[in-house]
Amino acid sequence: MTKRLLALAVIGAVSIPQRAGAAEPVAIESYAGQRPDDAAGVVDPLLADLARRGFLTGSNLAARIEQDVSRSGEPFSEVESNWLVGKADAGYRAFQQGQFEEAVKALGAVWAAFVARPSTVAEKQALRDHQIKTLIGLALANHRLGNQEAAIGHMSEFLRTFPDREISRALYGPEPAELAKKVRAELERQATGTLRVEVLDDPGGVVFINERYVSVGSADVSLYPGSYRVHVRGRLKGRVHDVIVEPGQKRLLQVRLSAEAALNTSEKSPVLGFLNEDDRAASEAASAASIGASLRATEVAVVGIRVVNGRRTLIGALVAASTGRPIRSGSLVMEPVAPSARQLSALGRFIASGEADPTVPLGPPKEPPQPRRARASARKPWFRDTWGWVLVGSGLALTGTGAGLLVSASGLDADADKAIDDDSRRELRDKAASRGTLGTVFTAVGIGAVVVGVVKLAWPNRAEGAGQTRIAAGPSWVGLEGAF
Repeated sequence: MTKRLLALAVIGAVSIPQRAGAAEPVAIESYAGQRPDDAAGVVDPLLADLARRGFLTGSNLAARIEQDVSRSGEPFSEVESNWLVGKADAGYRAFQQGQFEEAVKALGAVWAAFVARPSTVAEKQALRDHQIKTLIGLALANHRLGNQEAAIGHMSEFLRTFPDREISRALYGPEPAELAKKVRAELERQATGTLRVEVLDDPGGVVFINERYVSVGSADVSLYPGSYRVHVRGRLKGRVHDVIVEPGQKRLLQVRLSAEAALNTSEKSPVLGFLNEDDRAASEAASAASIGASLRATEVAVVGIRVVNGRRTLIGALVAASTGRPIRSGSLVMEPVAPSARQLSALGRFIASGEADPTVPLGPPKEPPQPRRARASARKPWFRDTWGWVLVGSGLALTGTGAGLLVSASGLDADADKAIDDDSRRELRDKAASRGTLGTVFTAVGIGAVVVGVVKLAWPNRAEGAGQTRIAAGPSWVGLEGAF
């Protein structure tokens, strides 16, 4: 009789039917950062309109995601972790003292907390010893109370969670080890199942199955049939997946950590919350499609509020769940007046069916005209005017060179007057003429550069960034071109 009950209990622990995914399209919110305070006034009515058109939204969508896709499994605080450890110790002491019903109640609450929020145990592996104590205490207390199915169920959970651990006879005595031996033999009568976990967007993601480290990046694991908790941690922290492994069957679980880190199902409506606008633009479509595909939906509506061309705008887009590619999108400007109920309904109809209301524009706001670039008002000190000093310095150098050439030309003229033959006199006068011309040009350019430089240094409306300035010169002039 005990053997038959053992077989029934083990079979019952694994014969959980696969949950059917949702066939209807889903609608989810998405934002860069937190959900805006005024989202309720425009997003909620739009989601309600989409729900009337057959979309799964709001709390119904949140419940379906938690049940069929993943759950948050928020970690315990340090205080909560310490409370659990104390509760597990107290529950096991109650068993040792023969208070079996009290032990079942206390340890049952502890195990429920471990299962609900397993990410803390994945992070703090020392807590697994307390999981062992909790499961053994539950199995033994139920065994003493005659609840054999419950006792075998808890021992089966122990073997699925700790397949590589032997029960210490020194700590727990021979009774749990003998029960574990019988349950293991019954489990091994069935074919094992295979679970493959693939982390799609983080090759360094660490895979935990029932809080036990398994692998990095991906995992192929042969498991006893039953229910398992899968949690992945990498650059981002993932959610918890409840996976059923059937005898002789292969199960594939694909995890996209960017979607899981962004997803929040604790509010009345599921929200994708990204770190910033760049993160949202890069990951929104793939994240929404991943959620939709997990629910077996073919289409996902993504609704949110963004700034477009400087104005806050309600955006609604429909994407294909299989590819993440956009199907259509529409928008309503929220400023200066919030969209009316009729406009929101028109946007909902367009997202759902592609049917547009010709009287309701659903495009982005027009880009405002660019204002003329105002001249900077910050004045630049005269002693920091680089071009002014360059002009003055260059002008002085040119003027000095020109003056030198003119003096040299005058000397050559004097030498020509003293020449004793015509050829020498002619050669000296040609040199004097050439140097005189160059001296005149250099002196004129130099004086002009000095004047312009001084004017630029003293210019009353000088400002930082006022414009580009360059030197311009002609056959008989030199100056500055640009804005001062």
